[in-house]
Amino acid sequence: VYDSYQKKGSVSRDTLHRFLSDVHGEDFYKTTSVRKVLDVIFSASDPQKHGSRRYLAQLTPGQFANGIRRTARHKQHILLDWMATLGDHMIPQTPLPQSVTAYLETLTASNRSIENLCQTYNLTNLYEIKRRFHSLVETNLIVQGDVMKETQAEEEKKVATKPRHVISQHAFISAVTSENDEMGHGGYLSKKLAGEVFRTGACPIAEQDSSSCFWALYDVLHFCCSAVRQPGDKIRGDITVDLPLMRFIFSVFGSTPSRQYLDKDQVAKMLFHLLDHQAFRSKNDKPPFDDDKDIMKAPILNEKNFEESLIDVRAAGALGLLPLEFSGGPSVPLHVLVDYCLDVAGIESDTLAFDGFCKWHYSRSATGLPLLQRRVGPFLVDLRLTAAVLFGVPPTRASMEETLVTEIQRRHKHRYPQTEVARRGPRGAVWYIIEDKWFKRWISHVQRVGGTDSDIAEGRDVSIGKISNTSLLADNGTLALKSEIRWRHDYDITPPLVWSALQAWYDGGPPIHRSVVRYIPTNGAPSVHSRSPRVRTEYEIELYPFFVTVFMCDAASRGEARPFQQYAPVSRVSPVGMFLVQLCKGLDVDPKLGRIWVTENNPSEVSEEDNAEDWLLNLELNILEQKNRRNMSTGESLVNGQITLLLELKDPETGKWPRGVDGKSWTFGEKNRYGELSCQPGEPETGNGIVGLYNMGNTCYLNSSIQCLSHTPIFRDYFTSKVYMNDINPTNPLGHKGLLAQVSAVLFNSMWKRLNQGQLQPSKRIIAPGSYAPVSAPALTPKTFKDSLGTFNEHFAGNEQHDAQELLAFMLGGLSEDLNRIVDKPYIEAPDSDGRPDSELAEIWWSNHLKREMSIIVALFTGQYKSLLTCRTCSYESARFEPFSFLQVPLPEDDQISVSLVYYPTKPGAEILKYAVRVRHDGKLGDVLIALARLLRSDEPKDLLLDEYLDAENDKGEERKKNRKLEDALKYQSRNMAVVDMREGYIFKIAPITWALPELQNKDTGELPLLHVYELDPLLDDEESKEEGNPHSEEEKTKDGEESEEEDNDLLDTKLNDKEENIDEKKFKALKFDGHLFDNCSDDENGFDDEKEGSANKYSFLAVAQRKVEFANCNVIHPFTHQVFGTPLLLRIHDLERYTGSELYDTIAGQLQNKVPKAALRFLQNIDSISVTKIQEHKAGDKAFNPGMKSGDRQRRQRTLSEMDTVAAGPVPRYGFRLRITSREGRRCSLCLWYQCCIGCLVPDDDSATIVTCGDSLTVDWHFAVDLATNGFGARLNQPDQSVPQSPFRGKTVNTISIKNHASCNEEAKKKGYYGGTITLEDCLDAFAKEEKIPEAYCSKCKDFRVQTKRMSLWRLPPVVIIHLKRFQFTQHMRRKLRDLVVFPLEGLDLSRILAPDSAGATSTEIRPELLNHSMANGEENIVHDYENNLPVDSVPENGGYLFDEDNYTNNDPMSASNYSGRTGAMLYDLYAVVHHQGALSGGHYVASLKSDIDGQWRLFNDAQVYEIHSRDVVDSSAYILFYIRRDVKSSRLQDFWDIRAREGQGLTEEEVENLMKARSDRCVIS
Repeated sequence: VYDSYQKKGSVSRDTLHRFLSDVHGEDFYKTTSVRKVLDVIFSASDPQKHGSRRYLAQLTPGQFANGIRRTARHKQHILLDWMATLGDHMIPQTPLPQSVTAYLETLTASNRSIENLCQTYNLTNLYEIKRRFHSLVETNLIVQGDVMKETQAEEEKKVATKPRHVISQHAFISAVTSENDEMGHGGYLSKKLAGEVFRTGACPIAEQDSSSCFWALYDVLHFCCSAVRQPGDKIRGDITVDLPLMRFIFSVFGSTPSRQYLDKDQVAKMLFHLLDHQAFRSKNDKPPFDDDKDIMKAPILNEKNFEESLIDVRAAGALGLLPLEFSGGPSVPLHVLVDYCLDVAGIESDTLAFDGFCKWHYSRSATGLPLLQRRVGPFLVDLRLTAAVLFGVPPTRASMEETLVTEIQRRHKHRYPQTEVARRGPRGAVWYIIEDKWFKRWISHVQRVGGTDSDIAEGRDVSIGKISNTSLLADNGTLALKSEIRWRHDYDITPPLVWSALQAWYDGGPPIHRSVVRYIPTNGAPSVHSRSPRVRTEYEIELYPFFVTVFMCDAASRGEARPFQQYAPVSRVSPVGMFLVQLCKGLDVDPKLGRIWVTENNPSEVSEEDNAEDWLLNLELNILEQKNRRNMSTGESLVNGQITLLLELKDPETGKWPRGVDGKSWTFGEKNRYGELSCQPGEPETGNGIVGLYNMGNTCYLNSSIQCLSHTPIFRDYFTSKVYMNDINPTNPLGHKGLLAQVSAVLFNSMWKRLNQGQLQPSKRIIAPGSYAPVSAPALTPKTFKDSLGTFNEHFAGNEQHDAQELLAFMLGGLSEDLNRIVDKPYIEAPDSDGRPDSELAEIWWSNHLKREMSIIVALFTGQYKSLLTCRTCSYESARFEPFSFLQVPLPEDDQISVSLVYYPTKPGAEILKYAVRVRHDGKLGDVLIALARLLRSDEPKDLLLDEYLDAENDKGEERKKNRKLEDALKYQSRNMAVVDMREGYIFKIAPITWALPELQNKDTGELPLLHVYELDPLLDDEESKEEGNPHSEEEKTKDGEESEEEDNDLLDTKLNDKEENIDEKKFKALKFDGHLFDNCSDDENGFDDEKEGSANKYSFLAVAQRKVEFANCNVIHPFTHQVFGTPLLLRIHDLERYTGSELYDTIAGQLQNKVPKAALRFLQNIDSISVTKIQEHKAGDKAFNPGMKSGDRQRRQRTLSEMDTVAAGPVPRYGFRLRITSREGRRCSLCLWYQCCIGCLVPDDDSATIVTCGDSLTVDWHFAVDLATNGFGARLNQPDQSVPQSPFRGKTVNTISIKNHASCNEEAKKKGYYGGTITLEDCLDAFAKEEKIPEAYCSKCKDFRVQTKRMSLWRLPPVVIIHLKRFQFTQHMRRKLRDLVVFPLEGLDLSRILAPDSAGATSTEIRPELLNHSMANGEENIVHDYENNLPVDSVPENGGYLFDEDNYTNNDPMSASNYSGRTGAMLYDLYAVVHHQGALSGGHYVASLKSDIDGQWRLFNDAQVYEIHSRDVVDSSAYILFYIRRDVKSSRLQDFWDIRAREGQGLTEEEVENLMKARSDRCVIS
């Protein structure tokens, strides 16, 4: 032990010093007595100097032992005593008390811990078990909404209340009773017996209602472990293996925990079910095409008299239910079997107990059948098969594995009889290929250890290993076998159910299955599996089928092929119709509606050179024969060529084939030379865009952004019509050589082509908010685009999460440069205002921008804002008119923040409520307490407030006096509160009220944690006089106002040292000392001034946690642990030294009454009138001081060990609990040494002085009686209550009481606030346009840096406005995401509120849609007018004005600038796309809400999943980026904004740009 530090085989003195310090405390080894002992141990006689000793640096084991012997006194030693004490207490030497044992048995019945179950049965790997469990879970799609029908709403409510991830009774019965030809078995249990098994093993919560029964994962594991596993401590031994399962079977037939026997009717029911199961087994195990003459007959039920039901004698005899000497007719009444059963069990009464049940089953009298074939045996075997094969739980014993595999092989051989001509069963029988070496290794293992003392299959992964079939496969990526492998040398064959069992128990693979087909010998060669080569074999396993790629087309894909299956095996000799049945079975489609084509060209790789035609397969012939005939007719040969098949499904509604009868005249259109569908007249060229995008690893930001861009109408048409090819600028040094535009175009075209897009209407239409409907939409994987994006910008390489706004900014900027028509960008200096009108200056800025950048991005997304700087000194204004693509608006801040807290009052019976108070965002915890005090006073009756405060005159002086009095009262009330750091059921410390709120905020989200505030007993007269101000005059208060305020703030402030500046875990650890709340018990140190000179009052603080005994998950030393739970207490006690133990119990019992369940109140209400009087005297400070009354002697304290009866058992205490002094978290005693294993020294409930002192942490150890009376305090499942608020600093509180919301919580939700409030988009726009102060900016007039103001506004609005809500904020102290709900309009957004007014009276210009149809190709001259003066302006670029015919222009036009009001359709925007960010800042998720311009339906695009949603659900607190389109643009076409004619050359020269802006030769209409 002492060498465990260095492990050198020797011990140094320094090592012992460190051990002694850890065990006994710092500097313990420096005491005189210890030093003397160590000196003797490390000394040895010096052989060179007789009689002298020398000191050793290291001790060998022998020298250490000799030193211990020399220094041991009375069998005690400083280095050994603590080990002996620890070992003595760790291993209980006395049996557990009877009361403790009874309680443990009660807990065991209600414990449903999967972890505990796995540890008990040594079950380690649950992956395969969970996979098979979830395959039986029914996933019902719940579509909320459609509340028009009341019955439907009730049904959905019923489904919604069903637990998730559970197996229903219908799913279980279907799985265990249905035949499965693919797996080669006829089911496990009959329906009647399966229902009884399910109800027996169902969750106890639902056992009263059979319709709501379910099996959770725990229920499955519990059943399976009872069937095939043994507890870890009973694997080796003589215990009967069948005993746990026999108890389960006994319960199936009617026994309950309260009635451990079967009456005569239940015995009859048991025998009836066993016989019914025997008939089920006989019928389902027979060959599929055999007759029913040899099967066992099912019992005939007599409904009037159940015991007179007739039983087939042959069936009863097969189960050993009749004696061998029985002679009678073909049937026997059921009561005869019942009497015989009770007689064999040796029961004289009419009841059958479990012992008698086992005796009847195991009895060998009157039957010579094997154990597993008689009576309960077949039922027991099927239950084990269900557990080990269906659910995949590996058996504990190897012999059980052999038994189950042998039984499966027997049933398979009986179901598929083997003959001389069909040695592997009839045609269609399935077999699985397994590596021969592994299979022989398993057989050798189970045969070697079976029936021996080492009969255990655990460690199978080491001794046997995983199944590995990879050595049998060819190197072509398929499941094709190698050609040179041999049977029983390289591989072996097993029934499907054997493979399923072995794969579940040992893992591995891959699964390789082959079917029995008609055998066609080659050159007379016998079958490779034939034992007699002379016998002709007609049916054999086909080892080498074809592996084909299957595509599918139907009406939904409009005849276009889409991938369906890859490397699907197709028999070379079986008819193609069998393969069609197999494909249609997986699709749940009638095979009559399908046909199969052979496609000579891969549908996914169609090129212009491909001209081969597809041909239809004959379903009655095999594929090899048809392929060879086809190749012979065309002069080709079949040499391992890849075959591609197409499954075509007929439209069941119209009865038409998607590709027509002959495969050429397509029903939905014709196919052109490129393999694309040509459009019929009247149909759009593109699809509907409802295509999902797969997430490739944190690419949700990319998927949501791409979806929004692709649904921008004109922008989409620009790429889908391939107009973008006219504008690619490969020479732009700021671009990406046009590659970004090309990969974007490929992705957009893939998303909007008609392929795979038919009728995508969901099953239900969304008619109510909060509902959704999945859409069966195709999905793409944008891998090429993602890889190219990482090449263009390394920031987006890899799989890290990124900001969607950053990606959009990069894409818009990169596309604008790739598609920029300006080849040579001129250098243009930004002009200053110089007194120019805004309209003129803005046009100059805009013209300069267009001379450098002219693209579709500028035409659609680019606007212009005005930035106005005003000098505070000279009032000089300087304006800049810069372009923008994103309108980034901040969320308005609020000086007040909402703080949520839970208030724990001291008054018995008072409710614990959750409050929400508002304080300054830079306030302190003391401000929170004052705000809470004000809120509490507002809840008091108004008459009391009037009597207390409204007795003064109404003049101003009295009003100020009244307000001061109120503030003093609030401060006093806040002094009677404390904010605590609450952990999992205990108080870690009292938080100083000087802590600033910003330092408590979450660094990622900026949110404040939930605070926990405790009410304390009020301060007595001495403190009240100070607070009321009586000893001081008003002048003294005013003079010392600052000092008194600091004094108040230090009231509950734990004194921190200079290193404790940050509110983190180090601060909490620095304040921790044993079980005390503070560093020491000096009140002055902790901010309490009641011990100052002249003070007559002294206060002590106690933290009290609740603790109970819980069943241990792992029974190592003790069968139970001590669990801290519930709501803790914080007590401020006056003169604790005067308290007796019973008075302390009285006080704590009174405080607990509103913090425990109601069932525990009867234990706490045993307080008598004398105790109440004593408590009141203590609170009032009136109890006479007894000089002889001092704190109890801690040296004579009573230690408590875990095995003691007084821990939680024994006589019930006065209040149902015992108090103990523990560490803060309640795990150990804070007074005893750790190796003494004390769980807390007992606080006696007597009239002697209490041993509790200031700063102690106590635990309330509840008695077993209270635990059982409250059902484990409402938390028997060992799971924390998720409804309980979290701790203010970390962790979760396991609470046992409900916490209700105060009315203030509802009021705060309606207010605007930084956290949880709602604001409007107009508020954000106003915050964007709000004037801000610039501390230092250069003034052109002052020629120096001055204080200036800055105001932002919009000057020119683009057709598409992208509004970025700046939710992510990064400050010096934190990174956070603002989660405020921003309410934004879906239609009619008016941006004129932030438009800058024209200094000369003009406003920004607008497109005239009705005049944009003027043909530029006719060469007619177009003139741009200055609307202010109604004059042509040559210098104004086209994009700053209307494009119209001069002859058609009049001043009376309603769209003219003089008549424009800013609220008409030209300035109104409608929402069409939203990017949502869900979750936290560090790891959220992006989704997109999009409104289709085809059908007007809102849809949610969550990567590859698409849902229809209601329009109201678009507005939520996760909205991040908003896409608005101007109303007049929604109906416009691409040619209205851009020249779509083919152009020659690359880009525009500077001269062409000038001519463009003057002569309007190109139709680039921007804004």
